[in-house]
Amino acid sequence: MTRDYAAGVQVRRVSRRLRQACFAILVALGALSCPTICPADDDALEEFKAVYLFNFAKLTVWPTSAAADLLTICFIGAPGVRDLIARDVTGKLIGARHVAVRSLGPSQRADDCSIVYIDAAAVGASSSAAGAPANALTVSDAHDFAYHGGMIELFFKDNRLRFIINLDNARLAGLKMSSSLLALASKVEQLGSP
Repeated sequence: MTRDYAAGVQVRRVSRRLRQACFAILVALGALSCPTICPADDDALEEFKAVYLFNFAKLTVWPTSAAADLLTICFIGAPGVRDLIARDVTGKLIGARHVAVRSLGPSQRADDCSIVYIDAAAVGASSSAAGAPANALTVSDAHDFAYHGGMIELFFKDNRLRFIINLDNARLAGLKMSSSLLALASKVEQLGSP
């Protein structure tokens, strides 16, 4: 029994390393120039955003005060990304948490959201992170989102989807991001950074 348990632990460690390696490969593939992603190819860009968002969830650790059995990804706008996430991951597990997906309307509260994805077209960057729960991971493609209270800002440059992490904002929320995720970021903002 003890040997079976040790083998199970080893399998989980290898599995975690393989998932992290797969994410790195996906990010590297996303870094290829056209025709992999072109500014005019909205469907491909939405698919990459969905993959990134799912992997951000896998590579983030929430505080113990967060729901232990449910990870809710909420969307303000971004119906294409939301539909892809809903189709591919609703009901699946991230760690021990089941994934749920929902949209947020203008008057809806985000209290149960673990992740809040805010479409740049839906809300301005200066106020977009304000309505998110204190321990929610906030992600957006809004310009300067990471400098206006957001945690992860997606942006498109040189035919690549990239991201900035504001580590200070994440730490204030009690979130921990894996070193793998931090290594893949184009920029990590921290206290004292310009």
